[in-house]
Amino acid sequence: MVSHLLSTRLKPKDNVDMKNHRRSEITFYPYGVQYYRAPTPRPQEWADDLREIARSGFRMIQLRPQWRTHERIRGKFVWDDIDRLMELANQNSLKVIIKPMLECAPDWVYTELDGYRRTFGGQKLMPVAMGAFYVGGWLPCFDNPEVQNAAVNFVGAMVSRYYEHKNLLLWNAWNEPRSRPLGECQCEYSIESYRQYLKKRFGTIEVLNEKFGKAWTDFSTVMPPTFWRDYAEMFLWRQWAFEAVAQRVKMVAQTIRSIDKIHPIMSHVGCSMIVQDIACDSSDDYLTAKTVDFYGCSLPINIYPETMKDASQGSMICDWLRAVDNKFWCHEIYPIWAGWNPSPDRSFQRRQLWTALACGAKGIVFWQYRSERFGDESNGHGLREINGTPTERSEIAEEFANVLAREGEQFTKTSVPKSKIAILYDRQCDLLSRIQCMQDDLINEKAKIDYPYKLAIQGTYLGLWLTDSRSDWLSTNNLHLLSQYSCIIVSSLELVDQRIVAALAEFVEQGGKLIVEFPFASRGENTWVLPNRPGFGAKEFLGVSEKIRLNIERDEIVIPNYETFIVADTKVTFEPAPDAQILGYWRDGSVAIVKNAYGRGQVLSIGGSISIATMSQEPELARRRWEKLIGLLDIDAHSILPRRWTGLESRILESQRFRYLILINHSKKEGRIALPAEFSGCRWDFVFGGDKSKEIKTASVYIPAGEVVCLKIKKEK
Repeated sequence: MVSHLLSTRLKPKDNVDMKNHRRSEITFYPYGVQYYRAPTPRPQEWADDLREIARSGFRMIQLRPQWRTHERIRGKFVWDDIDRLMELANQNSLKVIIKPMLECAPDWVYTELDGYRRTFGGQKLMPVAMGAFYVGGWLPCFDNPEVQNAAVNFVGAMVSRYYEHKNLLLWNAWNEPRSRPLGECQCEYSIESYRQYLKKRFGTIEVLNEKFGKAWTDFSTVMPPTFWRDYAEMFLWRQWAFEAVAQRVKMVAQTIRSIDKIHPIMSHVGCSMIVQDIACDSSDDYLTAKTVDFYGCSLPINIYPETMKDASQGSMICDWLRAVDNKFWCHEIYPIWAGWNPSPDRSFQRRQLWTALACGAKGIVFWQYRSERFGDESNGHGLREINGTPTERSEIAEEFANVLAREGEQFTKTSVPKSKIAILYDRQCDLLSRIQCMQDDLINEKAKIDYPYKLAIQGTYLGLWLTDSRSDWLSTNNLHLLSQYSCIIVSSLELVDQRIVAALAEFVEQGGKLIVEFPFASRGENTWVLPNRPGFGAKEFLGVSEKIRLNIERDEIVIPNYETFIVADTKVTFEPAPDAQILGYWRDGSVAIVKNAYGRGQVLSIGGSISIATMSQEPELARRRWEKLIGLLDIDAHSILPRRWTGLESRILESQRFRYLILINHSKKEGRIALPAEFSGCRWDFVFGGDKSKEIKTASVYIPAGEVVCLKIKKEK
């Protein structure tokens, strides 16, 4: 029957990129709301809610069929609720995203298939219920082949039922894929999967033993770690976890594609790599994104921002996701937290939405429509109250819907111009840094995101953000893109390989500018400390070698007649090359900053982390120091605004015909700002915010405290 149904639908051709084809099918700006996961909202509320959702300007809803709810009895599928909601969506011209929730497994997955996960020492992890998985069954082991087959059977039944529904927009294959806790899963199937991963990666046990200095008898004797102090075994184990997570999503995506060749498939991460505990909450955005047509993220930021660090988080996460997928979605924007909290400021929600748009998000979904009624999510996350009545939150959402009703089609055609500066990210270094902060009792190891590498890369972004310098993220997976930038910033990249060092050397030799905060190139791929640091020949283009390294809390670097920089975490004293230029000194007079010419480019080596120190500095002081820092290499940060204040973020979106200037004021300051040349004196085709929404052909614009202004101009032919 399935083959007959597909015979009249579009078939992929050998020379057609079906991923890009499916992505291009969505021609409107997808703006919607998560609506239903059993048991709420209740059936008597559906008709009025969907009518009101459509009236509010939303274009779509998301439904979450939970495995446990729809196949409570093995082999007996019950779809009455989804059928009714699909019918109501059709009546209200709403598109639908369907997201199977496999983590809510039926009882029989455990009692009949032994689908339990095991943690350290084989301890059984019992399934639980919580607000996010209220019906229970969280979380089976998807390395278990019987669980896999049962899950695929459920997904296949769901897709076969709905893939021809005319209101179906796309599938979301997995909700926030991740591996947690640290020890999961150590059942026999997961252990075998881990062994096969090692065998595929290293080929023979001799190669693995030689590389990591181990003495395993055979791959069949390798066991997951229960201790972390050698670093290497935990380092390998959590790399397997990244692969396992991506394979789960791939399993669902392949099942969907085997039936539905038309509709796009997406997935979205909860805490993306840039903000997650990479060891205890493991996923690899790049790996997972390869399994689907679209990728996205939740936006887990402080909705009651108190600091400029808080204010920068939304942009940081969205800029990261754009590097992973330039068509990314913000798939969970939270209007309010659970627990009877007050609504965030109206201006914050406005900034949150415009930030996502300005950073290039190609779809936005709220979590969720009505506030929740149960568990640890009680009275949380809703645009509307539990009884469906409007709130200030829903009013702002409707305001944004009105913008998209006018400009949404144009926004789908825009892109974010590439920055001149990129921040280099490395997953392996992130993971090693987190492992170094672990405790002996791994069973009780708690999520941690304030470890050195994570603080360093976030501090680098914050420092540039404070200066309104646009920066892109660049993963060491994509070193071939280095040449697209004029400056690369490398923060606390302790673990490297020859490939990374060679790519950076070539970048500088060809005229690039490189800023390196130490530690750098002090460990190899097997996690071991290198005898001569920096290693892999990096000394040649950096112009320094590591003389002394100490752990510190804070210290100061002085550049005579120029600036004093606060640094944190590490103090490295340099031995400079004879022709290198010494710029800065530690308070004890030892060498701390060195500038070196190499080929047509330049390198600035810094003996500590200005980035980590930035995370706890007063914003205006940090901004001034970062302006000085990038000035040491005469870097054009490519700021959009000629004059600005701390907390005023400027963004450009452009298409073939139009250019949008989006100004997001995260500060409590208000004022009139001079416009960049291309907007000054032009007729504005669209205006949002400011004090005079009708004004045209002016050289400046007024920006209220905490608010957003968007200007649109037509490009010159």
